[in-house]
Amino acid sequence: MPSCEKKSTEGAIHRETDKKADGELSQRSRNRQSTDRVSKSASGEKSGPLSQNEQLQKKLLEQPTPEWLVVGPNRTSILLRSEPFDPRQHRPKGDVTLLSSGGIKVDGKSMTIADEFKPTNASRGIRQGRIVLRKNTEARIYEAKDEKLYNCSDIQLPLFNFGEKRRWYINDWQFLNDDVLLGISNEEDSERDIVKDVRLYTYEIGSKTLRRVALPDGLVDSGDANLEILP
Repeated sequence: MPSCEKKSTEGAIHRETDKKADGELSQRSRNRQSTDRVSKSASGEKSGPLSQNEQLQKKLLEQPTPEWLVVGPNRTSILLRSEPFDPRQHRPKGDVTLLSSGGIKVDGKSMTIADEFKPTNASRGIRQGRIVLRKNTEARIYEAKDEKLYNCSDIQLPLFNFGEKRRWYINDWQFLNDDVLLGISNEEDSERDIVKDVRLYTYEIGSKTLRRVALPDGLVDSGDANLEILP
């Protein structure tokens, strides 16, 4: 066989081998990409930009539990009777109104806040001269003296539900008794502007312990029934 024909035949063999190798590499690459997609799907990991809710979850889950806070076991609750839930039963007495001037009225008595805190929400009652004021996601306890409200800076309230796999801000703190507050955490879907889940939490001031309130079976939020929170 002439040498040029031999080289031509060898070249054809090499080209065919190269095509086969390229095809195998391409197939392996596609297999890896498919495996990666399955793996991400199984782990819950999403490709592409995160939604607003997912960004919030990522931000809150990255926050470590404060050193001063104890996350305790769940509290239990019992269903007293099937009636619409009246939140006033869990609130101390007292009519609290925020004024446009930045002051507050407690049972008709005008009071001013001693520091620069500008609350957007207040608990509906006052207990032992103390009241919970909230500005956006931050809540503080204030104590009434004469005609002013002073920040109880030695008392800190948990910003959100530490210790949970799904984290949301705790709002609407109110006193259950002199040492225990009840807070509500609404899991919101901002894209659809709905509340997906409602959870109750208690915070014990003395022991600095945050505890979730376990709701009775079949009860999905606090608006469906009259509950008693047990120790």
